[in-house]
Amino acid sequence: MSKKRRSGHKPLTAKQKVIVLSAMVLIGSGALTLAAVLILRLPAFDSSGTGYGVSSGGYTIRVEGKSDIGVAKVATKDDVTRALGANAQSVNDPQLGSAVNFNSSRGQTLTYDFTDKNGHRAHIYVDMTIFDNQSALNALNISSGTTKAQAINGHAAYYMQPWTLGSEHQDRLLVVNGLKMYKFIMSQSSENLSMDSVAARATLIRLAQKAQL
Repeated sequence: MSKKRRSGHKPLTAKQKVIVLSAMVLIGSGALTLAAVLILRLPAFDSSGTGYGVSSGGYTIRVEGKSDIGVAKVATKDDVTRALGANAQSVNDPQLGSAVNFNSSRGQTLTYDFTDKNGHRAHIYVDMTIFDNQSALNALNISSGTTKAQAINGHAAYYMQPWTLGSEHQDRLLVVNGLKMYKFIMSQSSENLSMDSVAARATLIRLAQKAQL
């Protein structure tokens, strides 16, 4: 087995693969970028436990930078503003995160910071993943632990379980169109929720209905 590191790529161990897959489904490409950066700083081991090696699976991850994979066109600032309605005082311009390539499937997140109706900062994340093939999509079992939502423009949609970690609370809607997976995420301070999950999900549905999927 080769001991040389491949330029621009780094093989993942089985444990690292699980971390990345979890980030891709549960959190999104923004967190996946962070996971990639952290993982790329860790040594990958071959079967002897030392050096760099490529397993038969050949899983690799790399941060591509801010080349847009299409997420910037999914939802505009006007779309977000209309979906939020009276629940927001103002919406900031979008921020495009880095694209991440995981074994030829690519993901990227668009972030809209906004000030909610009570004056607190909150966020909407529009996350897009383009899978390399149907097997890569099927491997994630993306509907597991979700609740079926109304179809969005003919596409299957699911409510993911609300998620709270520390000071952040998220409500999430997942939409699938062929090999493209979209997550529309409402992120608020867990101590200053201006929208409960019912209102947050209604907002995400309105946004997804206007989105270019």
